[in-house]
Amino acid sequence: IKGTVEEIEERIDAGRCSAHLALRITLAATRGAREERIRFARVYAADEPAPCDDPAALVAAMSAAMARLSGEIQADVYATLRPIEGHG
Repeated sequence: IKGTVEEIEERIDAGRCSAHLALRITLAATRGAREERIRFARVYAADEPAPCDDPAALVAAMSAAMARLSGEIQADVYATLRPIEGHG
């Protein structure tokens, strides 16, 4: 599994602020050091509201966004690997 941060920023729209996080995740089958086949490649994105002009709240909102995406990524990885491993 490989991941890249595509976007990490505070967004301000119509006076409302949010923490925005986008991650590009690729799951590939490998043999040794080389990739054999890409199982999936997706961009996961989340926005969590945060008070404007409050750095600590922005950090907390970004952490919540990461926790949400982590759960989505984990579920997708398991769902992809389960049939390959014969568990589903």
